[in-house]
Amino acid sequence: MVAYMEGRLDLPHPPNFIKEIRIADHRALLEDCHEEHFNATLTANLPPTVRIARHAPHAELFKEIFHANTDKRFGAELMRTFQADVKRLTFDGLHTLYVVFFSRHAASKWTKKALRFQKAVIVLQDTARAVREAGTGSFNPAQLEMQYAVRVYGVDTLGLVALSRAFRQFSGAEVLDVEYARATKTEI
Repeated sequence: MVAYMEGRLDLPHPPNFIKEIRIADHRALLEDCHEEHFNATLTANLPPTVRIARHAPHAELFKEIFHANTDKRFGAELMRTFQADVKRLTFDGLHTLYVVFFSRHAASKWTKKALRFQKAVIVLQDTARAVREAGTGSFNPAQLEMQYAVRVYGVDTLGLVALSRAFRQFSGAEVLDVEYARATKTEI
């Protein structure tokens, strides 16, 4: 039990003996703890060419990945491994596919791996933010890729502060950065 709670055991679920010795509420707490601290989520940015129903079920999402990555001779073993490692696939209905793995070890095998989804190529990336990163304004490249960029024309007289406040008020989302157009591209 101590090895499990310290994260040294790579288990897809809390140990079975817990069900024998704990009441239902304690088992539920342990399941929640496992979901929060031991499962790992990778994300993939789906391009607009991908057509999938909003909130499509796990089976439909896996079927799309399976068909795109296999043929009669290749890919079946890769997809069996993927299926064994993945706990849940969810689509937010916009552009993000979330792949929840049973463990961080399983997720690390798939980080930065490219898969096909329909006719597009997707890359599984770790976009989770550590608690210490919240509110710092610093993002890794994978996290930045998941953000939206909006270009606004014809607001020269409005000013950046007013534009930032307007976007924050209208969308209810956090505005990370506002800047005037530049003549040359810059790396963030």
